[in-house]
Amino acid sequence: AVHQRVVVRRKSKIVFAATTPVAGLDVAQSYYVLWHPAKRLHGTFTWCVQSIAENGLHSPRSCSTVTVR
Repeated sequence: AVHQRVVVRRKSKIVFAATTPVAGLDVAQSYYVLWHPAKRLHGTFTWCVQSIAENGLHSPRSCSTVTVR
């Protein structure tokens, strides 16, 4: 069983972070975490996801960008 850590940053400042509950994963299913940015937030953000196993092992961080207008 694993949980996911999601972090959204604007430059180096964290604007959102969430950790999912520990659960088993099914490769045939999609998973998501909702982020509703404040109305004052706009521009380009970096978001990263990392899986963390119950035994403490971490996956490599997977990151991308998103633009909020």
